[in-house]
Amino acid sequence: MCVVLVVLGLLLAGAPVEASATALRVGVLVAAVCALISPLPSTIAFAVLLQVAATNTELQSPVVFFGTLAVVTNLSLCLSPAASGLCAVALWYLALTRVSAGEFIPDDAEPSAILGAFIIVVWTGGLVIRETLINKRKDSEKFQQQIEDERDRAVKALHGSVAASLTSVVLRSESMAMNAPEDSRQDSLLIAEDARRAMREVRELIRFMRTNDESEFASDDYQGSSDLLNHLLIIVGKIRSHGFSVIDSGINEAVLSGIQIQNGYAVFRELQTNILKYADQTKPIIVAAVRDEEVVTIAIQNTVADHAPDVAMTTEIGLTEAVKLVKRDGGTLSFSKVDSTWRSELTFPLVKHGNSKERK
Repeated sequence: MCVVLVVLGLLLAGAPVEASATALRVGVLVAAVCALISPLPSTIAFAVLLQVAATNTELQSPVVFFGTLAVVTNLSLCLSPAASGLCAVALWYLALTRVSAGEFIPDDAEPSAILGAFIIVVWTGGLVIRETLINKRKDSEKFQQQIEDERDRAVKALHGSVAASLTSVVLRSESMAMNAPEDSRQDSLLIAEDARRAMREVRELIRFMRTNDESEFASDDYQGSSDLLNHLLIIVGKIRSHGFSVIDSGINEAVLSGIQIQNGYAVFRELQTNILKYADQTKPIIVAAVRDEEVVTIAIQNTVADHAPDVAMTTEIGLTEAVKLVKRDGGTLSFSKVDSTWRSELTFPLVKHGNSKERK
């Protein structure tokens, strides 16, 4: 509206034609753009400018013609078909008449027909685009609802099936531990402990799926300690509890002090699972850590068993994710296989690790 007032002011003040024409063109462009943001006020302002141009033939230019088409297009995108169609007819009428001069009927049929045809084309095109965008939004909302429905079904399955099975494992293991001889009691208690940990993970996963908040899934209770030494001691103990012989070296405070990894729980759980699935139980597992001036290197080495792994126990994505998690913590994780020997090697810099500096 301010542009309209400027144009009218220039005309009333007897400003040069060039200045008034420039102001009119600017007003047309501004109104055309603003029609997307504020359709009705922009349409009113543009209608006034059309009458100014129609009344003052020296101000007419192609900018006014194309501006009219742009406004009609934007109105068809923003308003309902009925409202945008009514505005399009009104603009067509005001572009061809001089209401202020008492001329209420277009006096030239050919320009009226040409302008009308162009307006119909751009209005129809705008409606097609509008309908396409509406359909896409509906499809997106429908797809999102399907995702929510699938998530609800997954949550119910985790809660009603997996959690119930794990509860049964815990109760059976504890019952076996109460009645088992001393040499097998510890194994039963370890099974119960693993099942409880799996239940906590399922619970955290359910919470994450319900809230879609990653912080819920990565809580301290779920991830455990961030101390590297603690993670290595846990993995060594777990592997031994499954009947493997473990030879460890450098798994102590002197070598591993000051190294903190936020994703250590998930990384070492995956490395442990990989050993339990593929390693030859008759051969020792080697876990060694070495510290120099710049990095701490941890190597975990095992002999691959001859038997094929159980397909049900293999996801084929765990190690790839473990590499990404170690990288987030500022370290590297690599794998190599020579004959039947599999080696996992982690390195962490001492000076700067993730966002934390070494503690000394």
